[in-house]
Amino acid sequence: MTAGGRFYLVTNVENGLVRQWAELPGVSKIPSYWHVLTLPNKSSTCTSKGPWILAARGRELYRIDVGVAELIDPSPAIKSMTHTSIHLIAISSNQQLVALYLDNGVLWIGDTAFQKCHCEIFLPDRIDAFNSGSKDSVDSTFQNPIKILWSTVCAVVLQWTNFVVLVGPHEDIYEFFYPEDVYLEQEDLSGRPGWMHFVRLILCIEEKLDPK
Repeated sequence: MTAGGRFYLVTNVENGLVRQWAELPGVSKIPSYWHVLTLPNKSSTCTSKGPWILAARGRELYRIDVGVAELIDPSPAIKSMTHTSIHLIAISSNQQLVALYLDNGVLWIGDTAFQKCHCEIFLPDRIDAFNSGSKDSVDSTFQNPIKILWSTVCAVVLQWTNFVVLVGPHEDIYEFFYPEDVYLEQEDLSGRPGWMHFVRLILCIEEKLDPK
């Protein structure tokens, strides 16, 4: 993506063929988030069988193809449409599922066609750490996470500075605190038999390690 919000895709490295995607409508053409999906677009207006782009701008979602940038209407699938912006997005490893974290505190998980909702959770009511009132753990005022990732295709992981929440397939929630800041990275081991995407947790250790 260029600084002006234009998308270009090199479909063949050998011959250097470059294709330009459609631009977002309106004055501001730069999305707050974008992700390339290689599976065919299921939209009725975007008929390309090649890659397409899922982009977010404010509270709007778009499917971007070579010829058209289609505004997605997620209202049939997303019930909590009180948000003003989409804060974070994560795509599952099989590109069939998408997780949205909205600025109203809702975590929505559904299909990338935005026709089916698998779960819709208002996290401030479900995360115990933000309801305990304990100042030793985290601020009692709910804060937006800084990162969201998929672990395989069954769970979504959200990260605060030193606080990690795992949301399971049955809306079960697990909370983990760490004494230091942590960093999450999603690793793709799909090329190895029996492995899929998983999330690697990296602890930030300030003290030097003893060589002994």
